[in-house]
This record gives sequence, structure tokens and C-alpha cells, in this order.
Amino acid sequence: MKTIVSLAIASLCVWAVANAQILPYFSQIENGALTSEEVPALEFVDELSASGERNNAWFPGLKNYVRTNLRYPSAARESGTEGVVRVEATVKADGKLTDIQITEGLSYSCDKEVTRLLAGMPAWNPAHRDGKPIDQKVYLRVRFKLKPF
Repeated sequence: MKTIVSLAIASLCVWAVANAQILPYFSQIENGALTSEEVPALEFVDELSASGERNNAWFPGLKNYVRTNLRYPSAARESGTEGVVRVEATVKADGKLTDIQITEGLSYSCDKEVTRLLAGMPAWNPAHRDGKPIDQKVYLRVRFKLKPF
């Protein structure tokens, strides 16, 4: 009975972690400059074993990296394009970001800019399970928003 209760609690914890790993990292871009307003986020999805301990992949200074390197494409700015680019990628066990795919695009230029930004990133700290580095799929949302004049 104790084992069944323990497994039920572990399963609930795994479900809660798997469904609540949304960490705000990205800032909005307004007129080519980043601001620290809400929404864009980094979301982690990983299949967990009920017995395994793990930590998510992370990138030190992610906000700074985005603030410094992401540019609002001039074509998108001139046409008034605003919205979100959704991307999925894999942080490999060695920390490299691979398999970058736009899952919901905004415009050719915004999609290309987000892909360029992510492809040029230095290595991440990989996810770990039971003390060993593992591959982890991450879902990113990057918002482009112009300020009204």
C-alpha cells in the first residue's frame, strides 16, 4: 500500500513538473530596443521517470544574450509586423542547441532573425537526470512588438 501511495504521489509530482515548466526569459522588442515586459517565455518539455531526479537545461545570461543580439528586422518594422515566433529546439547533452525549427512563424524576416539568433548561441548548460547530462527539447516564444508613435 505504501508503495502504491508513493508511486501515485511521484506520478502527480512528475505530471505537475511536466505541465508547469514555463520560465520567463525573453523580453519584448519595441522599435528595435528590448524592454523587460512580460510574455515571451522559455518552456521546457521532458519525459520524466517517476524515480529520476533532473534539472532543466539553462543558459546563463540568456536575457542579456537576447537583449544584445536580437534585432527587429527592418522589413518587419517598416511593414508594422508584430507578433510571436514560436520555435522548438533540442539542447543536447553537450549543451549545443540543435534541431531548431519554427513551429509558428510571424514573417520571413522575423523567423529568419530568431533562427539566426538561436543558431549562433554559445553552449547551454544541459539538462541532467540522475546526475547525467541528457538531451532536452525546449520551446521558445519570441515576441516582436512595435511602440505606437
